Amino acid sequence: MCRRLILWSIAGLLAIAAPTAATTVTMSATPPPPGDVVIAVDVADDVGCYLCSHGRSQIQDLGQTFRPPVPFTLAKITLKVRALTEETPGESVTLFLGTFSDPNDYDMDEVLTTATVDLPPDLPVGEVRYLTFHLAGLDLEADQQYGFRFAFTGYGCVYNARIDLLHTADDAYPDGLAVQTAGTVATPLGFDLVFYLHDSNISSIIFADGFESGDTSMWSNGSVLPWEHDRASMNLSLIHISEPTRQY
Repeated sequence: MCRRLILWSIAGLLAIAAPTAATTVTMSATPPPPGDVVIAVDVADDVGCYLCSHGRSQIQDLGQTFRPPVPFTLAKITLKVRALTEETPGESVTLFLGTFSDPNDYDMDEVLTTATVDLPPDLPVGEVRYLTFHLAGLDLEADQQYGFRFAFTGYGCVYNARIDLLHTADDAYPDGLAVQTAGTVATPLGFDLVFYLHDSNISSIIFADGFESGDTSMWSNGSVLPWEHDRASMNLSLIHISEPTRQY
């Protein structure tokens, strides 16, 4: 059995004092339904990815910052991933959730909570899947910069675990950025990650153009369009990320 490489990032050191939340993870071949989603950034195709690993010589974690347009209770985070090695399924990973100062900041200021879970043992290698991490619930404020970091925890044969986190085709999300952390060095990345943030208090949302969140006729090829709350009217408006996917 491989032993953990003791190499902590700054956020990892701060996380020692942060509360740990129990979590579970579910897997799907299709995007999550839009019913409880507050922010979503996705593209229909596989346009590229970033590597997350925990090698003997380097730890490489990935994350994304975001700014909620309205207060909400973060209940789930969904990521679009592709396992690369046979040792990846079942490996332990940790999500760090914390604060940042502004949309251009890529160093986590404070870790609010962490959640550790084993990846699904049946996660297929070489295929794209959506992983949804179910959290205990964290109340987030409007217009505050937050972010998450995805990292291998270090149990088992973690040195051989490799996973891709898929990204968009451009800097699609204006209120945040993707971040790579290698050891103690955080670096902003050019393309935003594909991610969904879910609110446990939302059951049905009316879009600004009259569509209800449960109406799947507006989604093409099973892909969910990105959207966010309109801050003034509290309605939702569609945002076309990277390429239009809506059928007219």
